[in-house]
Amino acid sequence: MFYRLFRWLNIILIGLTLLAYLSPFVAPYTFWPISLLGLTYPWLLLFNLLFVLGWIAVRNRYFLMSLGCIFAGYNHLTNFVGIELSNPEVAGNSIRVMSYNVYDLRNLEKSDNGRKGAGDYLPFGEFLDAAGPLDILCVQECGVQNTNTIAEMHEMPHQFHYSGRGTAIISRHPIRNKGQIEFEKTNNSCVWADIDIDGKTYRVYSLHLQSNFISSEASQLAKEGDLQERETWVGIKGILGKYRHFAAKRVTQAERVASHIKGSPHPVILCGDFNDTPLSKAYRVLSENMVDGFQQKGHGIGTTYGGLIPSLRIDYILNDPRLEVLEYRTFRQPFSDHYPVMSVLVPN
Repeated sequence: MFYRLFRWLNIILIGLTLLAYLSPFVAPYTFWPISLLGLTYPWLLLFNLLFVLGWIAVRNRYFLMSLGCIFAGYNHLTNFVGIELSNPEVAGNSIRVMSYNVYDLRNLEKSDNGRKGAGDYLPFGEFLDAAGPLDILCVQECGVQNTNTIAEMHEMPHQFHYSGRGTAIISRHPIRNKGQIEFEKTNNSCVWADIDIDGKTYRVYSLHLQSNFISSEASQLAKEGDLQERETWVGIKGILGKYRHFAAKRVTQAERVASHIKGSPHPVILCGDFNDTPLSKAYRVLSENMVDGFQQKGHGIGTTYGGLIPSLRIDYILNDPRLEVLEYRTFRQPFSDHYPVMSVLVPN
């Protein structure tokens, strides 16, 4: 009886996992539950691994079911778990790029009557210095004052900021051209800049796709919700409705950015907070014909969101195939609810 129940639970889990594998190919406005399953992939992966270990422990060949399911989605696995173990290469013409949703540095301690003074920036500045010297820093959720402060502290004199929207590109090298991509009825945004590095021009994007606005609600439901109460189910329905709406909006925004990228005359580096995992339609649209640095050189768990919903990889650096990835790092820093990611690139 126990083995039969265990087996059927395993089969159901495998079915859900295989459906999750479809989420990059199904638009949320077509059938949004598939997108939601894609969001849960890290947990589906974990439970499949537990089933593998469980079946092995009782010496039953059924472990092959979940093991086969995991390897059927190997490409998704490497988008969440980095397996690169070699030491980073060294190149004199490398380009160090960081993407960071800094949450307007609200996590920095404030010592001057609730306002950040110059000394309060020091821990953040020391981190950037240790990670650098950076050639390009793409930030999201960063006000003009913080953008200016970061640029001045790190001698990166060239910058372009989307006024009132929080996306910016800060560069150590000259910006030759720049612009922004309009998103309708949202505070999310995208800016781009053509940057001259050693006589070669690269088009860099700093992107912040549509936010979900569900983290605080989900956390409150998890703490106070009771599945026997009607209000809890109303809250769950509201969260799912928001997710469906905003997931569809991200796909539309991603398609607009992807169309702009196709018109670039220069090699592209795309940085940003996509607010979506690699098992999403938005990611698939943006990563087409691009290289995901984490898949190439990442190691360990790729989580980039340190907020209320754990195990999410939603911050990325994608690059043109004409650039080679030498190193890719995710830094577990406390300055924001996101973690910064850095890619070291070199022209092929």
